[in-house]
Amino acid sequence: MLPEAERLPIPPAPQGAFDSMSKTSNLKGPMTRPSFSGRVLLPWTLGLALVACEKKQEPSDARPQTQAIRVDPPAPPKSPPAPAPPQNPPAQNPAPLLVLPESAYSARLAFDGEKLVLTTPLGVHILDAQGKVESRAAAFGHLARFDRGRIVFHRDGAFWSQALMPKRADKRLAPTKADPSLMSLKGTELAWVEPEAEAGQALFALGRTAPHLVYRSPGTISALHIEGDHAFFVEQSREGAWRIGRASLDKSAVVWTEPRRSRPPAMLTGSERALYYYEGLEGGVHELAFDFSADRVLVRDFICSPLAAAVDLFCASVTGVQRVPLDEAPPIPLATAQDGPIPFIVARATEIAWVSDVGPEKLAVRRLSLAAP
Repeated sequence: MLPEAERLPIPPAPQGAFDSMSKTSNLKGPMTRPSFSGRVLLPWTLGLALVACEKKQEPSDARPQTQAIRVDPPAPPKSPPAPAPPQNPPAQNPAPLLVLPESAYSARLAFDGEKLVLTTPLGVHILDAQGKVESRAAAFGHLARFDRGRIVFHRDGAFWSQALMPKRADKRLAPTKADPSLMSLKGTELAWVEPEAEAGQALFALGRTAPHLVYRSPGTISALHIEGDHAFFVEQSREGAWRIGRASLDKSAVVWTEPRRSRPPAMLTGSERALYYYEGLEGGVHELAFDFSADRVLVRDFICSPLAAAVDLFCASVTGVQRVPLDEAPPIPLATAQDGPIPFIVARATEIAWVSDVGPEKLAVRRLSLAAP
C-alpha cells in the first residue's frame, strides 16, 4: 500500500476515456490487465454515465403522470318508435249527380277530360265538373259506348257513330249479319261478337274499309275487351271449361291461356300495365300480362264485379267500392253502396265514377275524387 500522504483524490477521467477503453477492449490481441488507476477510474466513470442517463430520462419539465380513468363507450341512440300504420279513410257515399228513370244495367260511363259521359239505350248525358248536366235523347240501344268524342252504337243491322259535340249526322260504320251480343270500343278500334247461324259465335273487327272475321268460336264468348291492336275475350266451351284468348285485330292468329273449370270472368278490363279479371271468391282477382307470360292473384276471398283499372284496380260489389292496390296490399274501402247494386264502374288516375241501381228502372250516377294511394 501507498503511504497516506500519497492517497490523493483521483481526478475525474478525461472525456472519451470510457469510449477509448471500450474500443480497446474490443481489439484483437492478447488481453492486457488494466493498470491500477484504470481499475479505479472505470467504476467511477460508469456511475457518472448512469446518473447522466437518469437525468436525461427525467427532464425537469416532465408532466406529472395522470391516473387512467375508465370511460365506457357511449350507448347507441335509441331507435325512434315505429310510425303507426296509416289508417284507411272512412268509406263515403257521395250524393248522386244524376238520377234517371232507366235501367242501370245497360248504362255506360266514360271520362272526357273533366266531363263525364253517360250513355243509355235512350240517350246521352254530359256531366261537367260543376255538376251541370246536358242531355240529348237518341235511340242508341243497349250496346252504346263513348270514346274520344264519339258514340258508337248498333241500330238497324249496322254499327253507327255520332259525334258528341257538336251533334252531326250519324255515320254508318259496318253492317252486321245478326244483332251483336257484345261490343268493345277503344279509340278507333271496334270489335263485336255475333251469333253464328247454326251454333257458336263469331268475333269481328272493323278494318279500315270493311269488317272482317277475327275468330269463329264453337262455344260462347262471354267477355270482350280491346287493348292496343288486340282483342281479348273469354271463351266458354260446351263442356264447361273456359279460357282467355288474344287475337290481333288485323290478323286471325289467336293465342290462348290454359283452360280452367272455375267460375268464368263476367268481364275483362285493362290498363297500360296489364289485363284484369275476376275468377270468383276462390279464384280471386287476377292481373294477366298482355302476352300471357304471367298471371298473378292480387287478392282472394273478395268480390270484384264489376271492376275498372287505372293506377290501381277498383272493385264494386253490393257493399260498395274498394281500391285494390297492385302491390298486393289489402283492399281499401272507398264508398258504401246503400241504395243497391253497382252494375258499372269507370276509373282514371284522379277519380272514379259508377252507376247504381236505385230501384226498378231507375239509376243514379256518382263520382268520387281519389286521394293519393
